[in-house]
Amino acid sequence: TVPIYEAEFRAAKRKSFFDMSADELFEVIEEHGRQGVDYITVHVGVTLKNLEVYRNAARTTGIVSRGGGLMAAWMLHRGEENPLYARFDDLLDIARTYDMTLSLGDGLRPGSLADSTDRPQIAELLTIGELVERARRAGVQAMVEGPGHIPLSEVATNVQIQKKLTGHAPFYILGMLPVDTAAGFDHIAGAIGGALAGWMGADMLCYLTPAEHLGLPTPEHVKQGVIAFKIAAHAADVARGNPKALERNRKMSEARYRLDWEGQFALALYPEEARRLKEERGSRTKACSMCGPFCPMNLVEAVLRGKGRLELPVA
Repeated sequence: TVPIYEAEFRAAKRKSFFDMSADELFEVIEEHGRQGVDYITVHVGVTLKNLEVYRNAARTTGIVSRGGGLMAAWMLHRGEENPLYARFDDLLDIARTYDMTLSLGDGLRPGSLADSTDRPQIAELLTIGELVERARRAGVQAMVEGPGHIPLSEVATNVQIQKKLTGHAPFYILGMLPVDTAAGFDHIAGAIGGALAGWMGADMLCYLTPAEHLGLPTPEHVKQGVIAFKIAAHAADVARGNPKALERNRKMSEARYRLDWEGQFALALYPEEARRLKEERGSRTKACSMCGPFCPMNLVEAVLRGKGRLELPVA
């Protein structure tokens, strides 16, 4: 959960979000702990010092994190330090009491390729790295949230910087999204960046949906986003040499060569869709309808077995 969302809603319902007190925010955090929440996102790196870096950065898209933006607006309006940073020890006490993991949110993450890997992003990451170490000393698990809009040429750099500055804390990334122009298809663009980031060492991918940057997603949008990012995560596992992922792909290739359709369906990441498409685009031969009687695996194998000029029925 993201406690500041609920704290903001309560304060705004009463009068104004800017009237939210630090105590009220911590009350919501403790409530979430009592309710059994496993991890919370807290934008601890949005500090007055880092906001000064942000104000001098001349960004193209400013602050795009909702939680980070709420916290920054509250701080600037009241002229007060981020209570999650100022009272980080209190936050650690609550997290330890309820065995909650802290996801240290990147409130100053870049919202466009033009802002990628800039001073505000790195300034916040330096702060987060220090807080990760404090969390470890307190016996509290912490992971680090990362960008965001990053070109493919900077993905490896971002993963390496994060791992270096946070002592290899688990890295939870939003995409990464390597283009700004894929509106309607951000789940595909994000999966491309996510696969590369996963290969480079990112630990958890946050999916994007086709509705990203456009509106609230439907259940079908969510499904499409999860599908794309599950494929991205699997591709990263293969690239990192995960034995189970490699074995699954090897078995799929063997089943494909045998034209073993049931075997292929069983090994596919999404068996129902594979089966639906095979049946919808059916063939009169054992091979699929792409090559039909001219399936190279079928023909070459037949010749090697000594069957000479094998004649197959035309689909």
